[in-house]
Amino acid sequence: MHKPDRDWFIRATQNFDVELTEHRRHQLAIKGELLYAKYCRLNGNGICAESFAEYHMLRGEYIVVIDFLDFLNKTRSNLTDSILISITEDLIQHVEALLAEVRCTF
Repeated sequence: MHKPDRDWFIRATQNFDVELTEHRRHQLAIKGELLYAKYCRLNGNGICAESFAEYHMLRGEYIVVIDFLDFLNKTRSNLTDSILISITEDLIQHVEALLAEVRCTF
């Protein structure tokens, strides 16, 4: 998913990383997990989980995206269903690409 209008925002926010309280970080981790579950129920056709990562990345909350990637990778390693594995791997690739895009602009 590419949103052309976000490029200016990436450049504007590239020099800061927002700090979150541990409580807020935990809340966002739970939200990411719930959106991942929704994404899986949609057979990977929704954008909710990827949009979650993109939103927090654009806000400078990179730790949220990193936490989400950690969750996805741990989840991936415990999956046995080939469809869920594929869906999860695709999502991991999309989120890693989003994060790489921002890191490349530093």
